[in-house]
Amino acid sequence: GFICKAFGAKQKVRGLRKGAHRPDLWVIDDLETPQTIKNNRMQDDYADWIEADILATMTGKRRRLIGANNRFASRMVQTLLKQRHPDWDWNLVKAYDPVTYEPAWKSMYSAQFYRQQEKDMGILAAHAEYNHVPLVKGRIFKPEMVKWGKLPDLHTMNAIVAHWDIAYAGTDTSDFNACKIWGRHRNEFWLIDGFVKQSKMKLCVQWMCMKQAEFKARGIICFWQYESQFWNDEVKRNIEEAEAETGVELNLVPIQTPKTMTKLLRMLSMHPYYQNGRMYVNELLKSNPDIAVGLKQLYAVEPGMTEHDDSPDADEQAVKKLEIYTDPPQSEDEPASRPWKAGRYKRKYTW
Repeated sequence: GFICKAFGAKQKVRGLRKGAHRPDLWVIDDLETPQTIKNNRMQDDYADWIEADILATMTGKRRRLIGANNRFASRMVQTLLKQRHPDWDWNLVKAYDPVTYEPAWKSMYSAQFYRQQEKDMGILAAHAEYNHVPLVKGRIFKPEMVKWGKLPDLHTMNAIVAHWDIAYAGTDTSDFNACKIWGRHRNEFWLIDGFVKQSKMKLCVQWMCMKQAEFKARGIICFWQYESQFWNDEVKRNIEEAEAETGVELNLVPIQTPKTMTKLLRMLSMHPYYQNGRMYVNELLKSNPDIAVGLKQLYAVEPGMTEHDDSPDADEQAVKKLEIYTDPPQSEDEPASRPWKAGRYKRKYTW
């Protein structure tokens, strides 16, 4: 026969039995609440209760513990147990592929369903609900620091730089291929567009070629760059194939990153610009899933971070390049517009 009994969290379970029979299966569900997510001590107590009390009730040859929960926060009871017991069987099932939108449960859901959910819920909330990607609240870089606005005419930019942070694997556990296009407009830095996906290199390079074709058609110059340490034959092959398919030349330039500064310090160097309201994002990108993922990575930047940092790393590299493209300071007695031409001239008055 089958005997079942329900318990609330942290209820007394020691000594539980029915005659000579003791439990051999426990199913744990919905332990997390908004209160537990904010209270590390409560989460620790729940994890201790599972280990010390629940597991102790099962004394026979068969012992099974099943727990199911979406991972919607960085720290949860299940993450604590996974850290303590890496030898247990852990299964992570994502509802859909965030790049292709292919559903895991194809007979129940369609790709269009998840596209609509992202549109209705917001991209980050949908990723947290369906794909176990926790929402991150910024401690250093905060959402209120990001300014959205109408993108200035690209022809008025001092310079436009695109940096590609290269990733190879293209799996749901690998790094992101991140290419961020930034422009310098007077004293401001503008995010023009971006690609941030856990995809193969080829998809990112094809996107870069598409953007370069758009820029060229409009007479806009963009400098494309990548970190030199990532260069190899596979990267070269992907670039050559994409350029041949699209008929576009990217003219990618390798750059060296400073060896005396850690990646974290490099990314933190953007913080004063955000604090001083000099970092802008094209308002047309508000519903762009790549930009949303990139901002999520930015908000997670802090010492000891465990989130991916490919997008803010690409941001920093592009912004660093743009720092040199500044407008010259205007003298107090100099008019805003200059009707004269630069060059040699004769003095009108001498004394």
